[in-house]
Amino acid sequence: MENKKRILLFEIIGAIVIVIGAFLFHFLYELSGDNFIVGLFVATNESVFQHIKIVFVPFVLYSIIEYFCLNISFKKFFTAKSIAGLSVYALLIIFYYTYSGIIGYNIALIDIFSVFLYALISAYLGYRLLVTKRDITKWFWIVFPLYILALISLIVFTIWPPKINLFYDTMYKTYYPLKHK
Repeated sequence: MENKKRILLFEIIGAIVIVIGAFLFHFLYELSGDNFIVGLFVATNESVFQHIKIVFVPFVLYSIIEYFCLNISFKKFFTAKSIAGLSVYALLIIFYYTYSGIIGYNIALIDIFSVFLYALISAYLGYRLLVTKRDITKWFWIVFPLYILALISLIVFTIWPPKINLFYDTMYKTYYPLKHK
Protein backbone atom coordinates (compact mmCIF):
# COMPACT_ATOMS: atom_id res chain seq x y z
CA MET A 1 0.00 0.00 0.00
CA GLU A 2 2.87 2.37 0.78
CA ASN A 3 4.25 1.99 -2.75
CA LYS A 4 0.86 2.93 -4.23
CA LYS A 5 0.84 6.16 -2.21
CA ARG A 6 4.37 6.95 -3.34
CA ILE A 7 3.47 6.32 -6.98
CA LEU A 8 0.34 8.46 -6.62
CA LEU A 9 2.41 11.29 -5.14
CA PHE A 10 4.89 11.08 -8.02
CA GLU A 11 2.07 11.12 -10.57
CA ILE A 12 0.46 14.17 -8.95
CA ILE A 13 3.82 15.94 -8.93
CA GLY A 14 4.20 14.88 -12.57
CA ALA A 15 0.90 16.52 -13.50
CA ILE A 16 2.06 19.74 -11.86
CA VAL A 17 5.42 19.53 -13.66
CA ILE A 18 3.64 19.07 -17.00
CA VAL A 19 1.45 22.15 -16.45
CA ILE A 20 4.40 24.31 -15.36
CA GLY A 21 6.57 22.85 -18.13
CA ALA A 22 3.88 23.53 -20.74
CA PHE A 23 3.74 27.17 -19.70
CA LEU A 24 7.54 27.54 -19.77
CA PHE A 25 7.98 25.54 -22.97
CA HIS A 26 5.44 27.75 -24.72
CA PHE A 27 7.68 30.82 -24.30
CA LEU A 28 11.17 29.36 -23.98
CA TYR A 29 12.06 29.47 -27.69
CA GLU A 30 11.47 33.21 -27.89
CA LEU A 31 13.17 33.78 -24.52
CA SER A 32 16.21 31.83 -25.76
CA GLY A 33 16.61 34.26 -28.65
CA ASP A 34 15.18 31.70 -31.09
CA ASN A 35 17.93 29.19 -30.28
CA PHE A 36 17.83 26.30 -32.76
CA ILE A 37 18.62 23.57 -30.19
CA VAL A 38 16.02 24.89 -27.75
CA GLY A 39 13.51 25.03 -30.62
CA LEU A 40 13.85 21.29 -31.18
CA PHE A 41 12.23 20.63 -27.80
CA VAL A 42 9.86 23.54 -27.16
CA ALA A 43 7.11 25.30 -29.10
CA THR A 44 8.48 27.50 -31.86
CA ASN A 45 5.20 28.69 -33.31
CA GLU A 46 1.43 28.44 -32.93
CA SER A 47 0.86 25.20 -34.85
CA VAL A 48 -0.94 22.32 -33.15
CA PHE A 49 2.14 20.15 -33.60
CA GLN A 50 4.38 22.59 -31.75
CA HIS A 51 1.89 22.59 -28.89
CA ILE A 52 2.26 18.83 -28.58
CA LYS A 53 5.88 19.47 -27.62
CA ILE A 54 4.96 21.69 -24.67
CA VAL A 55 3.05 18.82 -23.05
CA PHE A 56 4.95 15.76 -24.31
CA VAL A 57 8.53 16.91 -23.64
CA PRO A 58 7.93 17.81 -19.96
CA PHE A 59 6.13 14.45 -19.63
CA VAL A 60 9.17 12.61 -21.03
CA LEU A 61 11.69 14.55 -18.94
CA TYR A 62 9.73 14.02 -15.74
CA SER A 63 9.26 10.33 -16.56
CA ILE A 64 13.02 9.87 -16.72
CA ILE A 65 13.46 11.48 -13.30
CA GLU A 66 10.51 9.51 -11.92
CA TYR A 67 11.99 6.22 -13.13
CA PHE A 68 15.11 6.75 -11.03
CA CYS A 69 13.04 7.66 -7.97
CA LEU A 70 10.61 4.75 -8.05
CA ASN A 71 11.57 1.13 -7.61
CA ILE A 72 9.71 -0.25 -10.64
CA SER A 73 11.17 -2.49 -13.33
CA PHE A 74 12.28 -0.73 -16.52
CA LYS A 75 9.84 -2.65 -18.72
CA LYS A 76 6.81 -2.09 -16.51
CA PHE A 77 7.61 1.56 -15.89
CA PHE A 78 8.24 2.46 -19.52
CA THR A 79 5.32 0.38 -20.76
CA ALA A 80 3.05 2.39 -18.47
CA LYS A 81 4.66 5.72 -19.35
CA SER A 82 4.65 4.94 -23.07
CA ILE A 83 0.93 4.20 -23.00
CA ALA A 84 0.19 7.31 -20.93
CA GLY A 85 2.41 9.55 -23.06
CA LEU A 86 1.14 8.28 -26.39
CA SER A 87 -2.44 8.61 -25.18
CA VAL A 88 -1.92 12.25 -24.29
CA TYR A 89 -0.07 12.88 -27.59
CA ALA A 90 -3.05 11.49 -29.53
CA LEU A 91 -5.67 13.06 -27.26
CA LEU A 92 -4.20 16.52 -27.77
CA ILE A 93 -4.66 16.22 -31.54
CA ILE A 94 -8.09 14.61 -31.30
CA PHE A 95 -9.45 17.06 -28.73
CA TYR A 96 -8.17 20.17 -30.52
CA TYR A 97 -9.48 19.20 -33.95
CA THR A 98 -12.77 17.92 -32.56
CA TYR A 99 -13.73 20.97 -30.53
CA SER A 100 -12.34 23.52 -33.01
CA GLY A 101 -13.92 21.61 -35.89
CA ILE A 102 -17.32 21.64 -34.21
CA ILE A 103 -17.33 25.35 -33.40
CA GLY A 104 -15.24 26.43 -36.41
CA TYR A 105 -12.33 28.04 -34.53
CA ASN A 106 -10.17 27.52 -31.49
CA ILE A 107 -10.48 29.32 -28.16
CA ALA A 108 -7.27 30.07 -26.27
CA LEU A 109 -8.92 29.53 -22.88
CA ILE A 110 -10.00 26.02 -23.91
CA ASP A 111 -6.50 25.30 -25.21
CA ILE A 112 -4.99 26.43 -21.91
CA PHE A 113 -7.53 24.44 -19.86
CA SER A 114 -6.83 21.37 -21.98
CA VAL A 115 -3.21 21.32 -20.74
CA PHE A 116 -4.56 20.70 -17.22
CA LEU A 117 -6.75 17.95 -18.65
CA TYR A 118 -3.80 16.28 -20.43
CA ALA A 119 -1.69 16.48 -17.28
CA LEU A 120 -4.44 14.85 -15.20
CA ILE A 121 -5.04 12.14 -17.79
CA SER A 122 -1.34 11.32 -17.99
CA ALA A 123 -1.15 11.15 -14.19
CA TYR A 124 -4.24 8.97 -13.96
CA LEU A 125 -3.12 6.56 -16.69
CA GLY A 126 0.40 6.44 -15.32
CA TYR A 127 -0.83 5.66 -11.84
CA ARG A 128 -3.35 3.01 -12.91
CA LEU A 129 -0.82 1.25 -15.12
CA LEU A 130 2.02 1.41 -12.60
CA VAL A 131 -0.04 -0.10 -9.77
CA THR A 132 -1.88 -2.71 -11.80
CA LYS A 133 -1.28 -6.35 -10.97
CA ARG A 134 -1.72 -7.26 -14.63
CA ASP A 135 1.32 -7.98 -16.75
CA ILE A 136 1.50 -4.91 -18.95
CA THR A 137 5.09 -5.64 -19.97
CA LYS A 138 3.86 -7.83 -22.82
CA TRP A 139 3.10 -4.53 -24.61
CA PHE A 140 6.57 -3.09 -24.06
CA TRP A 141 7.99 -3.94 -27.50
CA ILE A 142 5.02 -2.28 -29.18
CA VAL A 143 4.48 0.86 -27.12
CA PHE A 144 8.03 1.79 -26.09
CA PRO A 145 9.35 1.99 -29.68
CA LEU A 146 6.27 4.09 -30.58
CA TYR A 147 7.01 6.36 -27.61
CA ILE A 148 10.61 6.84 -28.78
CA LEU A 149 9.39 7.38 -32.34
CA ALA A 150 6.95 10.03 -31.11
CA LEU A 151 9.79 11.81 -29.33
CA ILE A 152 12.01 11.63 -32.42
CA SER A 153 9.12 12.90 -34.57
CA LEU A 154 9.01 16.07 -32.48
CA ILE A 155 12.56 16.86 -33.52
CA VAL A 156 12.35 15.67 -37.14
CA PHE A 157 9.07 17.44 -37.89
CA THR A 158 10.32 20.61 -36.26
CA ILE A 159 13.12 20.69 -38.82
CA TRP A 160 11.14 19.26 -41.76
CA PRO A 161 7.41 19.80 -41.16
CA PRO A 162 4.98 18.22 -43.65
CA LYS A 163 2.65 20.72 -45.28
CA ILE A 164 -0.54 19.64 -43.54
CA ASN A 165 -2.73 21.57 -41.08
CA LEU A 166 -1.18 19.94 -38.01
CA PHE A 167 2.05 21.83 -38.76
CA TYR A 168 0.55 25.11 -39.99
CA ASP A 169 1.32 28.18 -37.88
CA THR A 170 -1.90 30.17 -37.94
CA MET A 171 -0.26 33.29 -36.52
CA TYR A 172 2.56 33.66 -39.06
CA LYS A 173 0.89 31.72 -41.90
CA THR A 174 3.78 29.32 -42.45
CA TYR A 175 4.71 25.67 -42.03
CA TYR A 176 8.33 26.32 -41.18
CA PRO A 177 8.66 26.54 -37.39
CA LEU A 178 12.27 27.63 -36.87
CA LYS A 179 13.70 31.07 -37.42
CA HIS A 180 17.22 31.20 -38.81
CA LYS A 181 19.72 33.81 -37.77
